Amino acid sequence: MEKSIPDKRPVPAIEAPLFKTLVECSADFIGLLDRDGVVTFVSPAIATVAGYQPAEVLGKRLIDFIHPEDKAVARRALLAASPAMNRATYRYRHQAGTWLHIDTLSKYAIDDAEVGAIVVNTRDVTAQRRAEESLRNVSRALNALSAVSTALIEAADETELLGQVCRIMVESAGYRMAWVGFAEPDNHKSVRPVAQYGYESGYLAGANITWDESERGRGPTGEAIRTGTSRVNQNTLTNPRMQPWWQDALKRGYKSSAAIPLRLGQGVFGALTVYAPESDAFNAEELRLLEQLAAELGYGMMALRARAAAGRDTVAPRAGQ
Repeated sequence: MEKSIPDKRPVPAIEAPLFKTLVECSADFIGLLDRDGVVTFVSPAIATVAGYQPAEVLGKRLIDFIHPEDKAVARRALLAASPAMNRATYRYRHQAGTWLHIDTLSKYAIDDAEVGAIVVNTRDVTAQRRAEESLRNVSRALNALSAVSTALIEAADETELLGQVCRIMVESAGYRMAWVGFAEPDNHKSVRPVAQYGYESGYLAGANITWDESERGRGPTGEAIRTGTSRVNQNTLTNPRMQPWWQDALKRGYKSSAAIPLRLGQGVFGALTVYAPESDAFNAEELRLLEQLAAELGYGMMALRARAAAGRDTVAPRAGQ
């Protein structure tokens, strides 16, 4: 019997139309760049993901759509002449002006005769990133709330308590800096710093924050004191109310901030202000927890002041009595 000979014919090459269909059906948007990072092809999915029609992106540098803080990461991932597959996550500008978090896989194949391009596969991970950030932010606020509850029990006086709270906001919660300011009843309605912790480097000395309606009273701290409601600055770089402090704040990495009013009874006497090293750092649940923390701090201060007043009212007995 004659032995069967295995079929050794080469597998037929996949036709270009099949590749075209795969690219067009992908939920990720796929692009090709030249060696300068200029987009030479992008799949239709970019319209669904980022709001652009392909013609709006073709001929432009991909790096020009990347968030300024993430450009260095994107350059290393996209333009490094390496045979390895590179993965990176950075922010990409949506056509509406908002920022997407995108996860990219890229291959530098400029010198490959059959490819001749940098191939980039891009996936929108904004929802996932926001969920992770929300969980992290709420977790740090919970940690701070728990630590402050302990500090309220252990503090011997108001100065010690306020210093402890600021330290907790930085060391336990991970904020870059925290401070407590008291509203002064002077002509300028100035806000007097009474406690701070974290990377400050002279920021408060030159901040000249007020709680009136002047330019220096329209930041988060002044607004929180004047209105009795929490105020959030989600992006120091783009918030016009932060203009008086813009340069000094960004120099110290204060990308966003939140100010929570402090109350004794029904009256607002000051604010707790915290700064985060990233923009868009404060969500509604985190702010609610910070407000709970501020309320407990107010109660603790009332108790300490009442204890101090009771001590002053106690008359020490004379010797021999």
